[in-house]
Amino acid sequence: MIRVDKAENLSDPGRPETNEALDDPDYERADVAARLMRRLRLADDVRLLLAVGDRTINVADREGADTINVASDEPLIRSLDRLGFLSLAPSTEDGDPLA
Repeated sequence: MIRVDKAENLSDPGRPETNEALDDPDYERADVAARLMRRLRLADDVRLLLAVGDRTINVADREGADTINVASDEPLIRSLDRLGFLSLAPSTEDGDPLA
């Protein structure tokens, strides 16, 4: 399961699917394709929200400037933090695993 209890979600509180995607108990039980689709949907929501502020964001399976990395759970969360969409606690920014 993606744990974000050490992160502050800076997303629009009116977008509950963003919060649910990050802490859904069924997410871990889903197959690989379903998990990827959830990450892609979340990345697309974030991309659209940031576009409102005239910010162009890419979605990819690798790290990059202004890119949401959907390759797996941890890179996704770290890329959202890097873009300012999430704010990870300092203990999770220094390479500590997300827990």
